Amino acid sequence: MLYMQATIEIPREKSAKFVELLTNKFAPLAAKHGMKLVGSWQTVVGVQDEFTDLWAFDNMEHYAAVFRSMVKDPEFQKTFDEIRSLAVHEVTKLMRPLPVSTLK
Repeated sequence: MLYMQATIEIPREKSAKFVELLTNKFAPLAAKHGMKLVGSWQTVVGVQDEFTDLWAFDNMEHYAAVFRSMVKDPEFQKTFDEIRSLAVHEVTKLMRPLPVSTLK
């Protein structure tokens, strides 16, 4: 398995819009293309206005296939652009679990 951690900073006044877009548009569209949402969080101690999602992929081939599919979908691209327009800062990481991890 591979995991993609996406951490995005959203100004407080735009947080409700972000959560609405993520919940009602982005996550369902991502699932349609094969992304598996493991979890989604809002930071309560630390960097304020920060949201983190963790997505699972079977392997690098699955990851590449998902993104090839999503870039061809105008609805997904529109939603992605809407979310990006709310962001102040974003960091995305692709990670592989260590043997000690409970997520394999």
